[in-house]
Amino acid sequence: MKIIDVNENFKIDKNTILALGNFDGIHKGHRFLIDNVRELAKKNNFYSGILLFNSHTLDSLHPELRLPKLTDIQDKIDIISDMNIDYVFLLDFKKISNFTPEEFIFLLKNEFNCKGVVVGSDYKFGKGAKGNILTLKDIAEKEDIFVKVIDDVTDNSVYVKSTVIREEIRNGNIKEANKLLSRNYFIKGIVVHGEKRGRELGYPTANIYNDFNYILPKEGVYYTKTTIISKDNNKQYDSLSFIGQNITFNEFEQKIETYLFDFAGYLYGDTIKIEFIDFIRNNEKFDSKESLILQMNKDVEFVKDYNNNLHF
Repeated sequence: MKIIDVNENFKIDKNTILALGNFDGIHKGHRFLIDNVRELAKKNNFYSGILLFNSHTLDSLHPELRLPKLTDIQDKIDIISDMNIDYVFLLDFKKISNFTPEEFIFLLKNEFNCKGVVVGSDYKFGKGAKGNILTLKDIAEKEDIFVKVIDDVTDNSVYVKSTVIREEIRNGNIKEANKLLSRNYFIKGIVVHGEKRGRELGYPTANIYNDFNYILPKEGVYYTKTTIISKDNNKQYDSLSFIGQNITFNEFEQKIETYLFDFAGYLYGDTIKIEFIDFIRNNEKFDSKESLILQMNKDVEFVKDYNNNLHF
């Protein structure tokens, strides 16, 4: 897979079929769409490609909203890298945010040598999102570009959409979200100094800030798997992760803390990836440190039992 950062002088001479959309999460529906791109490209002896914007379209149009997302741009690239796509094109949405639908299709034809596009049924494009599927088909036909529209994908009658997955995560329904994603939901962050309370309790934790503004699960404790991605070996550890306010110690700043099983070492400044496996319990206030330690012991046993197939 070749990654191309599109600039003003960019042009590709090879015929392409492109997947278009925001692709937040690269979920099961996105995967099906991308599979169609790959198959159509192979059938027509074209190159397959995905057009990704460096930021979500809503972030560019309404930066003040800071809408939480499932994936940053590097997450998308990492997930797509296993999908046998020829090209990922990175484009700054601000450069085309004022394009009319006609101008956008003209760009695809002349700079990307696009011969076909694959989109979801709710695809919108052009300034003010004025272009829809009917507009796309009308303009594309005039430019000799074929259009394939992928109907919404369902999983047990549940629509596989980024909005649905975000809501499942917010509600702590991690297993359901993972099923719709076809992978474990994850967040990434740099380990920073915390209050070091975990160390006092016998469970030293790695603390991260949510700089990217990932969607976070509801407050509570989760079974997770954590990878130290800035280390050479990228080793993954079973882990317990806490999301929320440390109300036992009257601390009301939201925290993301992770205890890595069987790890001893220095993590400050390293980047870690936390994959959510399952919800364990709600956030609660304990009467004493001893009560909290007893519960944390139970949380650890939960994970050990889970891996012995007692919680599937």
